[in-house]
Amino acid sequence: MQILKKDLKQKLVTIKINNPEDLWHLNKIIEIGDIVQGKTSRKIKLEKEIDRKSKIIKKIIFLRLEVEKQEFHEFSNNLRISGKILEGQEDLRKGSYHTFDLEENSIITVIKPHWLQYQLKILEDSTKKYTSKILICILDRSESCFALLQEKGYKYLSELEGEVEQKRYKTETKSNFYKQISKILQDYVKKYKIEHIIIGSPSFWKEYLIKELPKDLQKIVVQATCNNVGKQGINELLKRTELKKVLAQERTVKDLNLIEELLKNISKNHKSAYGIKEVQEKATIGAVKNLLITDKFIKKYRQTSKSQDLDSLFMSIEANKGDISIISSNQEPGKKLDSLSGIAAILRY
Repeated sequence: MQILKKDLKQKLVTIKINNPEDLWHLNKIIEIGDIVQGKTSRKIKLEKEIDRKSKIIKKIIFLRLEVEKQEFHEFSNNLRISGKILEGQEDLRKGSYHTFDLEENSIITVIKPHWLQYQLKILEDSTKKYTSKILICILDRSESCFALLQEKGYKYLSELEGEVEQKRYKTETKSNFYKQISKILQDYVKKYKIEHIIIGSPSFWKEYLIKELPKDLQKIVVQATCNNVGKQGINELLKRTELKKVLAQERTVKDLNLIEELLKNISKNHKSAYGIKEVQEKATIGAVKNLLITDKFIKKYRQTSKSQDLDSLFMSIEANKGDISIISSNQEPGKKLDSLSGIAAILRY
């Protein structure tokens, strides 16, 4: 994510979305009641005079709306922000409704009644250079290539060609080809401190390779199917859902560690609180070290008359240098937290 402008006196931040991961961060920041403005496309019908046949074109327009709804799916490539139009162009009537479809390269301005520190921290963290811990390997029966996922695209590392035995009716790859690939993967895992390996191939070649990998590497492999090898195959793989699942898995592991610490404390009746009332009481005395709250809880609470109480809670925790972690209800850690009412805290004492 790129912050193009930040003017907290005017309560606005202008953002450029650089990759799908930025949409996940924005989903945690944009809330009902915020104002979002920027350029968006609108479908317009052009009717012909003679046969009255209409043609639909897309026109780029400026729009400013008050957020009433947002839709984000974990593995989608866009974030939909809907609301009432406050300012628009031409036939866009004030008070009517429209939707921003945010995707890569979209530029928007978000205006809030008050920017909280944890929201600004999410923005700042999303602009930091991404250190990849995801290795990509694409192969077929005779060649393979390796790449390291980066913030923008990937770094092409190397490639390897295998010897293929010609038989009367079929060709077979020599088994040492997979052993060679396995050795290269082990070296890259050690060098780059890899946490996930995505292995892609046409057909079943990836399964042969996985059998040659050490057990510890097999545990961090995600399989994918692609039709090509080389850079073309990597570009193909980057568009597949397997990569998005790995990125989501990285976030899930961090969230799961927090939830496990919370549950461990609860089982010992030690340094924990859950439920809005109990968490508020602990926040008042500065005891909250880390607030854990699901996006589902926030959305529901924002729709009640007590919405301002949530902002007060956040500000109280920030004033006492506590951390705030927003956890997706679509993932296992969030489901566990929702079973505890959707809000809990790890305490200092």
